[in-house]
Amino acid sequence: MILGMMSIGQSTCGGQFPLWGQCLLSMCDLCDKVIVRWDSRSGDPAARDAIQELCGDKLVSLIIGAARWNRFNWRESMLREIDNRKLTPSIVLTPDQDEEFGAGIKDDLERLEASKYSALMFRYEMVTADNARVPIYPRRPHMKAFKWIEGLTYRPYLGFAIVRNYRGIKCRMSAVSKMQHYCYYTPELRKRRRIAI
Repeated sequence: MILGMMSIGQSTCGGQFPLWGQCLLSMCDLCDKVIVRWDSRSGDPAARDAIQELCGDKLVSLIIGAARWNRFNWRESMLREIDNRKLTPSIVLTPDQDEEFGAGIKDDLERLEASKYSALMFRYEMVTADNARVPIYPRRPHMKAFKWIEGLTYRPYLGFAIVRNYRGIKCRMSAVSKMQHYCYYTPELRKRRRIAI
């Protein structure tokens, strides 16, 4: 079973990301089950209901996040929900609400599952509505897919979406596919992030 986790609501552009629904559906297409965290402090209340509709019967848990956001607590809460629901996925996918897995992701997941490695590290490519040339962000690879074992945690958070248990280089392999990142998708989003193009 492939399980997907995504947090909707907190975003560096302020509030939830405009294309969150597209990114959530894209993740759902790759998954058997989905856990979503909706941030009640910064998300649109209408999104809470839309999440259930978009995910359909794949949604096993909708976490209503009310705690003050920090760099890892939203990720950690979704990991703990896997424990709470007694789920045993083979692989967990963790794209952000402004990301989609790119072409070739299914091949990468098959490679991961058949390998001795525990996690996939993804490089990024930027997608914009107006074909603007924007800087690649983030520049360093992030862990967006990993094998599930009991006891996984993000604490203390290392950055780069790395699960603490898989911090060693020998645990990780590089994905061939790239994450499609929409954080600079429109001039307005670039303005919010102070990127002048």
